[in-house]
Amino acid sequence: MNEHNHEHNHHHDHENCGDCAACSGCAENSALGEIRLDWKLHEGAVVISASLTAMGDSAAARLILERGLTDIAGYVTALGGIIGHIKASLTSAETETFSITDTALNSKISDEQRVKINLVVIVFGVEPEAAAQFVRETLERIKSGI
Repeated sequence: MNEHNHEHNHHHDHENCGDCAACSGCAENSALGEIRLDWKLHEGAVVISASLTAMGDSAAARLILERGLTDIAGYVTALGGIIGHIKASLTSAETETFSITDTALNSKISDEQRVKINLVVIVFGVEPEAAAQFVRETLERIKSGI
């Protein structure tokens, strides 16, 4: 079993757990608006995994996520670091409600979607805690922009 220690001191065990903040067991249990982030060193690389689930507009989330990824890349290169891999996924789901009053069917689509972002940053030559903090701040900006 792999043991993980999240930045917010949450301890747990998962068999075959990959990058913890982005694994399905951890990410699915995240509270709305919570940023989950952890990092580890692996063969000289700083590996940061993070997830965020929030309510907002998925089109806005896409644009601000693209900007955030570019910001992370710029941060690493400005410090003389090397980008191994920066990868993110964005999924969104909208909610549609249906109701009948008398005999008429009404439906309404929510103005906001549930937006889920998973992020993995693999970089070399940067200080792990500072890089993880920059990723956290980037996700905070993304959260406030969607």
